[in-house]
Amino acid sequence: MIVAGFGFRAAATGDSLRSALAKAGGGAEMIAAPADKCAAPAFRAFAQAEALSVIAVSPA
Repeated sequence: MIVAGFGFRAAATGDSLRSALAKAGGGAEMIAAPADKCAAPAFRAFAQAEALSVIAVSPA
């Protein structure tokens, strides 16, 4: 299983997230991000459009 981890600014767009995943080689089955970023509209839309499950990572 390949999980891609994301850290991003609040101004990130779905296109920028898609581009970052492609530049990293793609092929992810799931994506992970800090728990507070998982609710970002662009991140949620990106995950849904790419049919990727999301893993929320706690700061701890």
